[in-house]
Amino acid sequence: MAPTAPSSSSAPSKRTKPPRRLTMRRKPPSLNKSKAQTVSDFIKNKVKIFEVAAKSTGAGKKNASRGVYPQLEEALLVWLSAMIAKKILVSGDILKQKAEVFALQMNMKDFKFKKMCGESGAVDDSIVAEYRDGKLQSAVGMLAESWKAVTQETLRNCFRHAGYTLDAKTAVSPQVDSVCDELPSADVAFDDLRAAGLSIPAGITFEGFAGADKDLKLCAELTDDEIIRQVTEDSDDSDTENEEPAPTQPTSSELTRALMTLSSVYRGNMTLTEIEADMIVGKRNAVQKKIRDFFAPKC
Repeated sequence: MAPTAPSSSSAPSKRTKPPRRLTMRRKPPSLNKSKAQTVSDFIKNKVKIFEVAAKSTGAGKKNASRGVYPQLEEALLVWLSAMIAKKILVSGDILKQKAEVFALQMNMKDFKFKKMCGESGAVDDSIVAEYRDGKLQSAVGMLAESWKAVTQETLRNCFRHAGYTLDAKTAVSPQVDSVCDELPSADVAFDDLRAAGLSIPAGITFEGFAGADKDLKLCAELTDDEIIRQVTEDSDDSDTENEEPAPTQPTSSELTRALMTLSSVYRGNMTLTEIEADMIVGKRNAVQKKIRDFFAPKC
C-alpha cells in the first residue's frame, strides 16, 4: 500500500513573530525616509493626535472605571471599612439598606440598588457549614499532624541548608523533645512589677491588668453626615485639581513679532512647512549632554 501524503491539517502552524520595537539606532533612518509634508502634518495635528491616543489607551481616564454614583460608592466603602475594622458582619441586605440611606441623604432620587453579582445563585448555608466543618477541619488536622511528624534531624538539616550551622565545640548532642520551661505565674509577674516600682492595687487580676485598654476607642466613629461630607469635599478638591488652565490665544502683535523673528532667521522664499522641517532636523542633530559634562572641571 502506497504511503499517503500528509494532510494539510497536520502541517505545523507558522507562529507569527511579535513586532519589533523601533530602537534609537533605527529611528533616524526611518525619519529620514519620511517626507517633510508628513512630518509637518503631524506637527499641525499634534493636539488631535494626542487626544485620540489618550482616549484609545485610557491614559487620561483617571475615573473611567467609576460607577454612576461615585460619591455614594465611596461613602459606602468608608462605612463598610469601618464595619470590617470593628469585626461586624455585613450582609447584602444590610449593604443595600445602607446604600439607600446614603442615597436619601445625598438627594439621589433616581438611585436604584443593583442586585449583587452571584446573589441569585448563592450557595446554601448548610453546604457552607458542611464544607467548613469537613474540608477545612480535615485540612487543619492534616497540617497539624504533618508538623508533629517533623523530627529534630529534619529541622537541623533545614537550618544547615539555610546557612545556620554550629561549630564542633559549641554543637550540642541531640536531646529528646522535652516540655518547655513553664512561664512564671501571674502572681509572680505581679510581684516582679511591684518590686520594680510599679504601683498595682492588690484587687487587680492579671486578666484585668492585661485587658485594661481593650475597650478603649482609639478614634471617633464617623457618622453618616461626616462620611457624606468627607466624600463630597474630596470630590470637589479632585475636580479642582484636574482643571487645567486653558491656553491663551496670542495677540496680533505677538504673531507679528513672531513672523518678523522667523523672517530675520530664514530667507524670504521659505514656507512654514520648510521652516518646520528645518527645525525638526536641527533638533534631530542635537547631542544630548551627559551628567558628567555638568561636573567637568572648568579650564
